[in-house]
Amino acid sequence: PPPPPPAASSRVRHPHSSSPSPSSSSMGVEISITGGFGGIIGFLIFCLDVYAIINIVTSRETACAKLLWVLLVIFFPILGFIIWLCIGPRATTGPKYLRAPLLKA
Repeated sequence: PPPPPPAASSRVRHPHSSSPSPSSSSMGVEISITGGFGGIIGFLIFCLDVYAIINIVTSRETACAKLLWVLLVIFFPILGFIIWLCIGPRATTGPKYLRAPLLKA
């Protein structure tokens, strides 16, 4: 008769390892493609997005345009920031009395 199947174990064998290793759920190990800098890069992206949103909100664009720009940066943090950096609205700077008045035709 064939031998009985081995008993189920809570340990999982890695295909290239001879020793069993605990499952990833019990250790909480996370593999990152950023080489351990995921938190730093994420924080940097967050700070750049906050900077972009502040500049968008303080720009002279209409409320609808501001809303669309902010949503772009929120939903697509990296791409939205790059697009804003290239063509997005910038904040107005300096006191109001030093700014040139808007010409109305």
